[in-house]
Amino acid sequence: MKGKWQKRLDDVISELKTSSAHREYDLPSIFSLVGSPSEEDLIVELTERMQRGELKAIYRVLSRETKSGIDEFQRFEQVPSEIYDENTDETFRVVPHKDIEIVYQAA
Repeated sequence: MKGKWQKRLDDVISELKTSSAHREYDLPSIFSLVGSPSEEDLIVELTERMQRGELKAIYRVLSRETKSGIDEFQRFEQVPSEIYDENTDETFRVVPHKDIEIVYQAA
């Protein structure tokens, strides 16, 4: 049986599927919107929703200088260990917890 926060997650996923204003959310935004007991509980639920084909995760490498997206990948394994940043004209080693933003989109 679904709890209140899981029903709110259903609403967020429905919005992702139908809204032109919100096409993706990062984990902190979803956590704030649904009010799950913990980020860990939310990650478990998001993973289940991805396995059911409701959501997909995008791994976006961010520029260290501008924080804008450099490139996006469908799977974490596809993220290169080094990437070129056009904003700074430099190549840098990708540090996952620092340089990658995970965003969720409707599948």
